[in-house]
Order: sequence, then structure tokens, then C-alpha cells
Amino acid sequence: MRSSRFQYALLVLVAVGSLTYYFTSVIAALGEIYNHDAVHLPLHFGYRLTVVSGNTPEGFQAGIRWGDSVLAINGRPFTGYAVLMDELRKSRPDSPLAVTFIPTPTPPDFHMSPQVGQFNFPGHPELTHPGPPCTVSIQLQPATPQRPRFFRLLTELYFLVIFFPLGCLLLAFWVVASRPRDKNAWFMLGILVYFAAIFGKNTGYWGDALYALNAFWDQFWLEAGPLSIMLFGIYFPERAKLDERFPWIKWLLISAAVLFAPLDFAWAYGFRIHFASIHWLSPILLKYYEVQTIIFMVAIGIYFIALANKLYSSKRPDDRRRLKILYWGSTAANLPCFLIVVYSLITGRDFGDGVPSWLLLAALFIFTLFPISLAYVVVVHRALELRILLRQGTKYALARTSIWILRAVLIIGIARAILNLLSHHPFHLVDEVQLFGLVALFIVFRFRTAEAQSFTDTNALMETVSGCINRALHVDRIAILLRSGEVFCLQYASGFEARSDLMLDANSETISSLTRSTGPKTIYQDNPRDWTVATTDAERVALRDLGAEMLIPLPGRNRLIGVLALGPKRSEEPYSRSDRGLLQSVAIHTGLAIENSELVRTLPPRPGNANA
Repeated sequence: MRSSRFQYALLVLVAVGSLTYYFTSVIAALGEIYNHDAVHLPLHFGYRLTVVSGNTPEGFQAGIRWGDSVLAINGRPFTGYAVLMDELRKSRPDSPLAVTFIPTPTPPDFHMSPQVGQFNFPGHPELTHPGPPCTVSIQLQPATPQRPRFFRLLTELYFLVIFFPLGCLLLAFWVVASRPRDKNAWFMLGILVYFAAIFGKNTGYWGDALYALNAFWDQFWLEAGPLSIMLFGIYFPERAKLDERFPWIKWLLISAAVLFAPLDFAWAYGFRIHFASIHWLSPILLKYYEVQTIIFMVAIGIYFIALANKLYSSKRPDDRRRLKILYWGSTAANLPCFLIVVYSLITGRDFGDGVPSWLLLAALFIFTLFPISLAYVVVVHRALELRILLRQGTKYALARTSIWILRAVLIIGIARAILNLLSHHPFHLVDEVQLFGLVALFIVFRFRTAEAQSFTDTNALMETVSGCINRALHVDRIAILLRSGEVFCLQYASGFEARSDLMLDANSETISSLTRSTGPKTIYQDNPRDWTVATTDAERVALRDLGAEMLIPLPGRNRLIGVLALGPKRSEEPYSRSDRGLLQSVAIHTGLAIENSELVRTLPPRPGNANA
């Protein structure tokens, strides 16, 4: 119980942090496009701290060059990146920004001559030594002088920054909430939150506190993401043989990442708040990031090696099908970005620098296949209980009391709309549209709630569970027995003809064994040491009639309320450990859903809603 509480508390913490980062990122991205008061960042800074590492047309026009050392912004000493952000937050487009800097000469090993419009040309060609400090005024420009075209807006903003990260986060929370004790679910959460962080935008316009929180969050997941990818590849669906032989490899990489973390956090803090505190880190930062990038690439490489090894060594068709989708989807998704990373390491540039924008955008779009293939494998092929949770959540949200209240509200709204329509002569278009909309909403709501109420029917719920298991595990013979007093009677059968009087006594050895069991029980009736030897002849006949190869208890809140009996898989392979864990999770949710269905059906009907 304590473990479950800790896991859910951790999930809530991750959800709050991730959604905070996501929404601040989205608002900042939207602000750059739609906020007319937002200004364009006039200068860029990097590992050389106060030295300009990227110029803009407005900065170049004011006389500042790449490589100049900035001393003050609007008279404030430039002690941290926050100074620039604070001044920009108070500014508006076309307002001046005073920048005090030391002009530097063009590096002697730079032989190209400046060209018109080349605003990132380094230094001042006319100087041989750094000049005296001078102050210039930069005329600030709007963050987005001209709104991008619809296609670019749809792809770069709405898909990559808004919808794709949100989909990753929702899927991650959904999987972990349904399987909090499954380590692969947590590794998947790390991967998906990492993807959301990649496309995030930690702007400094939010102030120091929120910027520090987002910087910490962003840095943490950018380090945890590659490790999560590695661990998922090692342990999904079962532990890789490679890791069993060389477990020290993953621990070496994890230890290196843990050692890097303090330096990353120190840099994030010092760059924002106090340049002087990380001056010692600046000279080694490029080499440090190169080493860190290589380590993370090795971690991701282990993911592919582990998957490939399991793909070609696995004897189970189910696992091979899942691993094939995951392996080839991941390979296709990562290859373009991998080539860009290699190019960046060779040239010493930042990721994407020097790459045509269309090529970088295409690589990022292809990269989204990685979480999509992951989601397909986990949700469609493995996480059956997610569908049952959805049905259960729908049933709770649309239980009879809530349905009756919402219908009453809609009826009152329709009545008021009719009165408004009749009180105006001639009729107003807005009243007609309002009445039509409410009537349409009532019809749709009536249809949807009728559908939702069907899931309070135990038979519909059992059919849903049976269909999910059949499609994912390829099991044709499925039966469900539910408690009725002191016996468990057959309530549902799929894939075979069953006797209507088939039942098991609540005091039988089979039911007692399932009550004591913490998971599914396999049946080997030809094995003299099997647990079924202690059962009675009547029980063995019932189990033989069911054709059961595995029994899974369906627990309620206080007692066993049912039994799920599964026949052999079509592949005739035994149920794997991952299959058993999944079925146990499905059984827990199914048992609670059936019990809640019975409770909802016993609620007295509301007046005027006897057939609801």
C-alpha cells in the first residue's frame, strides 16, 4: 500500500512538473506569434557567457558583432542572462535597447571578407586590438514581424510544439496510472516526457523562479530520457540476455549521467543568474557536451542492440511481432536526427546549425515516429487494461445520477430557448441557432449516454474484456464465471459451446486456491503434481469442459467475485511472464468494473427516468 501511494505521488509530481513546463512553453510559443508586444531576441549568448555567440540584423545594424563582449544592458551590469530577459520583458517593438560592449577584432585565422547581410560575421575587421567600451542603441523588432504561412504554422507550432508533446504526456500518464508497478511503464514515461521536453521552449520571459523550475525540469529529462530509452530496450518485454551477461555497462552509463547532472544544473543556474559562478566551467563546456552526447548516443545504441538481439532470438510470435514494430519504427525515426548529431559533432556546431531548415524540420517530423511506434506497441498490443479503465471511467462519469442532472439542464435550456424564440417578432437568427444547437446536443447526449449506460451491463463489459484479450493475445476460448451466492456460475463464453449449468462451488479447492493466489494459475491436468490433483471430480470435469489452460481471479473490494478462464493461444505457446502480468492487471480492473456495474444497476431509478 505504501509503495502504491509513493508511486502515485511520484506520478502526480511528474505530471505537475511536466504540465507546468508544457503550458509555459506553449504560451511562450504562442506569444511569439500572436502577442504584438513581444520583442525579438536581439543577441544570443552561449558557453562564452558575456560574449555574443549569435547576432541578428538589428544587432548588426547597431554595430555589435559576433564575438564582442557585452558589459551592460540599459545601464545594468550584464551579470547573467536574466538581465537581458528582464529588460526585454519591459520593452516593446521599436523601443531602444542600450548595450555597452567591448568591440573585438576579427580572428586572424578567419580569411573570409564580410558580405552584405552577413550579420554573424565575427568581430570588427578594422580593429587589431579590442577597442574601448562603447554603448549603442539597438532598435528592437517584433518577435514575429510577419505571421508565418498556414502550413508552417500548422507544422512547426501546432504539431511539434503543442499537439505532439501533449499527446506524449497524456499517453505517459495514462500508462503509468494504469500500471504503476510495471517498471517498463515508468521507463516509457521517461521516454515520452523526454520527447515533450525536446520540443519545449524554456523562455526567460517568465521571470527567475519559473525559469529556474523549467530549466531544472528540462535538464533533468534531457538526461533521464536517453537512459529511459536504454532501460526500456533492455527490459521490454523481458530482460535482454546481453544485460544479464554485462550488467555493468548500463550502470556505468547511469553513473556517468549522475556525475554530469550537478555540472548541468550548475550551468543552468549560473548562466541565468550569475556568470561569474560558472566562469571556470566555460572553457571545458564544449568538450564536456561532446562527451555527454557520445554517452547518450551509446545508451540509445544499447536500446537498438538489445531490441535487435531479442527480435532475432525470441521464439514467441507475439513478442517478435511487437519487437519488430518497435525496432523498425525506432530505426526509421532516429536515423535522420542521428546523422544530424554526427554532423554537429564533426563540425563542432550546435544541433541543426548549418543544416537547411526544411531538412531539419523533416528530420524532426520523422523523429515523431519513435513515440508513435512505442505507443502503438504498448497501447494496442499490451496495455489492455487502458481500455477497461476508459470504459470504467466513462461509466463513473456518466452514472445515472449525473445523466439525469445533465438531461434536466439540457431540457431547461431548450425550454428557455423556445421562450426566447417566441418572444421575438420577427424571429432572431441567434435564437434559432441556439435552439437548434441545444436540440442537437440533447440528441447526441442521449445517444452517447445510452451507449455509456450499456457498459453498466455486465454482459457488455465481459464482451469488451473478452474481445481485447482475443485480439491482443490471440486466445479464442474465453469464459467468465461470476459469484452468485455460494456458487460461481458461467456468465459468458466465447469460442466454444458451454453447458449453461456449468459452475464451481465457492468452497471448492479451485476457488479457494484462486482466493489465496496473487495471480493467474496455470492448469496442467496431465501432471500428477499439478494443483488440480487436490480438486474433486466435479471440479475437474468443469475445468475440462471450460478447456481452461489458465485461470485468473477477478477480485472485488472484499472478496473474489469471478474467475476468468482462458484456453490455449492460437500459437500453442505457453503464456509468458509478461502475458501473466498483463492479465493480472486486466483482471483487477475487470473485477472492480463488474462489481461497480452491479452497484450502479442496483441504484433506484430517478423519477421520470425509469428506463434510463
